[in-house]
Amino acid sequence: MRDVYLLAPTASTEPDHPLLPYLWWERRQRQVITYGLLRQAEVLCAQGKHVTVLTPGPRGLAAMGINLMDRQRREAVMELSLRTSADALRKTRRCRGATVFHQR
Repeated sequence: MRDVYLLAPTASTEPDHPLLPYLWWERRQRQVITYGLLRQAEVLCAQGKHVTVLTPGPRGLAAMGINLMDRQRREAVMELSLRTSADALRKTRRCRGATVFHQR
């Protein structure tokens, strides 16, 4: 296994900056998760793997809301992801050996 794909809806390599306290706290938790995810990607890269990380951007975060399991948002999130994922994969960015993509 040479290629590793990390699809991480709980992380965000391009976070937004909400003003509401509960959203600010949720984004802070995402930063912690993102840090751990990128460290794991670095370990895999050091082992010779090509790592691709795909995380939601600000529009994806807004569409998902704070509750990732909210069924009422599922369709809107999926539609947004289908529109933004292909664009994100075209706009690559190297991050310490891992390729990181944002959905806008």
